Amino acid sequence: MTTATALTTLIDELLLLVPALDAALHRDAGAGEDDRASASVTPSLPVNTDVLACMATLHGEVPATARWVSRLLGEPMVDRSLVGHLGHVVRWHDRLTATNAVAEAAHLVANVQRWLRSTRRVLGLSTPDRLLPEYCPTHDDPLTQLVVPGDEGWLAKVRGGYTVGWHRAEYVRCHHCGTTWTPGQYATLGRQLRDADRRRVEVAA
Repeated sequence: MTTATALTTLIDELLLLVPALDAALHRDAGAGEDDRASASVTPSLPVNTDVLACMATLHGEVPATARWVSRLLGEPMVDRSLVGHLGHVVRWHDRLTATNAVAEAAHLVANVQRWLRSTRRVLGLSTPDRLLPEYCPTHDDPLTQLVVPGDEGWLAKVRGGYTVGWHRAEYVRCHHCGTTWTPGQYATLGRQLRDADRRRVEVAA
């Protein structure tokens, strides 16, 4: 998959998720019994503060990125909506690449990836990785805990709203070296972990 194709996929997902932030802003905002009991001491905002922070980031950084790219490309800055700016990101990337502004094009992609990660997180579509009580057996420096990657959801627009599907990870991964073990390799992983423990004990001794 080319960078341009991957970026188009990221933008398509972001354009689908951004409108859902408005609905999520007031999700679960009602006060429960404990909230009402402590309201006189610590009043809380009637909104999802994580969603609010994500929206503030998008509404601040996306137009700022548009101004930055416009200066780089010598284009007039056009006052667009948030969705309108996002709709031009792939074109901006193509033009930056064509003018050999490779570092700037990569920075634009990194911004989009960060915006999408934040949006997915606050919408509950990305769950945290689960740390395992074992270290990657393939390297000792740095010692890195293995993880079971968190589940990833995807949002699909349907008549009258949205539907959510889930992809549940079924493998173990090291974030440092990228090595993965699928369920069929767990016996091998167990042997590697035992060998790594012996090796580390010998080195320490």
